Amino acid sequence: MRVALATLRALIGAVSFSGSCVAFAKLQGLMNEARRLSAFILPPSPEADADKSQSA
Repeated sequence: MRVALATLRALIGAVSFSGSCVAFAKLQGLMNEARRLSAFILPPSPEADADKSQSA
């Protein structure tokens, strides 16, 4: 039980810390565009590639 609570606390702390880092970066103007987790996990769809090539 202690290990599960420690793991849960560490996970919550990591999420809180990363959110604070993102907020700081946005307020300082270091981060201009939104980041999505799915963009790092899922491969881009062919439709997204076609949209980018048409707008460029």
